[in-house]
Amino acid sequence: MTHERVSCPTCKRAIVLPANEYWPGPVSAERQLERIANMESYYTSGLSPVSLFNFPCWEYLTAYAGEPLIDWPARWQKAGGPVCVKSRFIAPKSHAVWKNLGNQEIFPDALGNPFPPYVNGSGYCIMDCNRDECIALGVIDPDEGVAARNITLLRELFGDPAKATLADMQATRSKLLAALADLNEGKSHTEK
Repeated sequence: MTHERVSCPTCKRAIVLPANEYWPGPVSAERQLERIANMESYYTSGLSPVSLFNFPCWEYLTAYAGEPLIDWPARWQKAGGPVCVKSRFIAPKSHAVWKNLGNQEIFPDALGNPFPPYVNGSGYCIMDCNRDECIALGVIDPDEGVAARNITLLRELFGDPAKATLADMQATRSKLLAALADLNEGKSHTEK
């Protein structure tokens, strides 16, 4: 009802309803750069192997109350976003929609970011969606990312798996078991 002319319930005079004070609308260049830096950090951390496995999708949602300044369902569709699940904008982090929303060739008012804010004062942001919810909503396959996660775990334990031999793995396993036994006995343990 923003900007609508109504009668005051108390004095009956005509008043114009103000805009929602929480809806930002266009923001200053300084504030916009701050928002871009914050979202870029969040976006980058969301692409780590651990995050990609545990939170394989992002959801695009309102960060501020108020009337959206842009028809986001139409823009989502034009950017190639997957069909909305239960009226939610959710897609795998690798989906092209995230880059397309900021593509200035598709949307002249876009800022060129592969992450929000895509448009100055859009009032929208991205949020991680956990693996179980993404599977339950049918956005990803239960097996998606499992092989990559297993390879990452092997690299963390043994270095490059192509160079790790069974003897290397057995030796590492033996060291880990010895260290756990020492800890269990309360011994102070230095590098073995």
